[in-house]
Amino acid sequence: SLTLPIVGAGAAILKVAGDFEYSMNRVGALTKATGEQFTQLEDLAQKLGAETQYSASEAADAMSFLAMAGFKTNDILDSLPGVLRLAAAGQVDLARAADISSNILAGFGMEAREIARVNDVLAYTLSNQNVSLETLAETMKYAAPVASNLGFSLEEVSAAAGILGGAGIQGSMAGTALRSSLARLAAGDSIAPVADALARLNVDVRDSSGNMKTLAQIMGELKNAGADIVDLKDIFGLEALGAAVVLMKQGGEDIAEFTQQIREQGEGTAQFLAEATMEGLVGSTKELGSALEGLAISIAQSGVMDFAESIVLALSRMASALSRLDPRILKTI
Repeated sequence: SLTLPIVGAGAAILKVAGDFEYSMNRVGALTKATGEQFTQLEDLAQKLGAETQYSASEAADAMSFLAMAGFKTNDILDSLPGVLRLAAAGQVDLARAADISSNILAGFGMEAREIARVNDVLAYTLSNQNVSLETLAETMKYAAPVASNLGFSLEEVSAAAGILGGAGIQGSMAGTALRSSLARLAAGDSIAPVADALARLNVDVRDSSGNMKTLAQIMGELKNAGADIVDLKDIFGLEALGAAVVLMKQGGEDIAEFTQQIREQGEGTAQFLAEATMEGLVGSTKELGSALEGLAISIAQSGVMDFAESIVLALSRMASALSRLDPRILKTI
């Protein structure tokens, strides 16, 4: 009645601590962090695990995704708390949030220090439009590289994705539609139907300096010019026609307004949503689970882990030695 529960608790503690150690070893290999830097990463993972709804092992897994995205040790230390807030706001696991935000950073050619901006833009969009973090991530996967190359901002693309989401055009459908639309607009004169339709409507998608106008400006000008369904099909193609109709109906005004709202009101949204979702019994229970895991890791690191490892190594050596014995001896044993 006494020994078995103690043995069970010990086994659970070693399992938790072993998983954390394994995850941190991967982080160390990916970041090539050693000494004090590795200690800082490990301490941050344990701190977040003890104080938030996410465990230390989940924090370590998120570090791995950021490292694979090219984040240096200091970048990971600075950005991980923000990624945690995005995960809580978007109701996804921590590693997935790290994967999403780092992919969008890469898609828009942004620097690691701008990850807080990415988190807040996504959080504001999903809290004000009919989209989730997963559908936004899928949209950005297709649209971000092309949009960034043409000079469109993260805020404007996110606003367009949110407006499309409100019309039921979400995820990869919205992403491919935006990618195709922007590419055809940029191609302009090189695609005959696009050039003919724009000339017919007397709409120019570039400003006097030759730069692409904003999506809000282009859609507003198309609406003011009286573009119909045939014009939109010629300009945007059949695949992106539905999305073009939705965006043009807004006349550019809603796109511009929502883009401005994201820029002016988006800062701090991820943190606000994260804190709001953690209120009440469910949030407290999640925090308790993470705190208990932190306690288990601390117990294991007090010497229990080293003791267990020495036993495992001794057993390994014994098994290896036995395997080299004469087969007749093994048979007798």
